[in-house]
Amino acid sequence: MNIVGWWWPNRDEIERKLAAAFTFVFRRSALTITKTDVRFLTPQIAIAHVRWTMTGAKTPPGVPEPKQGIEIQVLEKKNGKWLIKSFQNTTSVPEQLFPLGPPSGPAVAPSKP
Repeated sequence: MNIVGWWWPNRDEIERKLAAAFTFVFRRSALTITKTDVRFLTPQIAIAHVRWTMTGAKTPPGVPEPKQGIEIQVLEKKNGKWLIKSFQNTTSVPEQLFPLGPPSGPAVAPSKP
């Protein structure tokens, strides 16, 4: 699944849609991997969390340019190569503290039914 929730369920569709995206949207973009964390479930199966930043994407109207995000990859080792079996990509924003109470400001009276 890509960062805006578009699900491409098979390899042919993934290849076709990404080829189209790289002809313009990502043609001059730069993706930088900033952190990885890999957990091995077995010697042949791993889950990777990958943080990234991107500049230069030219997204369609209404779709924000991806700036940073997190990928989750399920990987399988076959014939000495690691292959992606499943992939989730999500945009992220810098973490902020949760509020400790209601927002400050004038109280609003509940409306009458």
